[in-house]
Amino acid sequence: MLIVSNNIIAQSHEGKGERSEQFKSMKIAFITEKLKLTPQEAQLFWPVYNEYDAKREAIGKEKMESGRHFKETEETMTDKEAEEIADRFIVLEKQESQLMEEYNIKFKSVLPIKKVSALYVAEFQFRRHILQELKKEAHDHHHN
Repeated sequence: MLIVSNNIIAQSHEGKGERSEQFKSMKIAFITEKLKLTPQEAQLFWPVYNEYDAKREAIGKEKMESGRHFKETEETMTDKEAEEIADRFIVLEKQESQLMEEYNIKFKSVLPIKKVSALYVAEFQFRRHILQELKKEAHDHHHN
């Protein structure tokens, strides 16, 4: 479920290109700080991570589109169509798991194992941090 929140964040800034870029650079800075990568590690790690992140984002986008399609057509859709959406979500979740398994192997080939664990912890912490920021922002915006 972690990954979903990542995409909610990405989507909530859709159309705000610079916001999305700002989010990405914050994430890079956060991971860099938590992993304490050496220059050699960074050189090997970032190309692999960026590839992973892009693939994961594509899956998230597809989930968002399925969700949007469901919301827009829920009133008129048949049970068959609803079932197709439900099944698609499961397929996408599986793809996400497979992606993580595949890249776990790749990360372990470019980083010491403790830094691979640190990466997953850092990603989780970063998403929580961003969601809290967004909640705070929404709250502040609401009260202005």
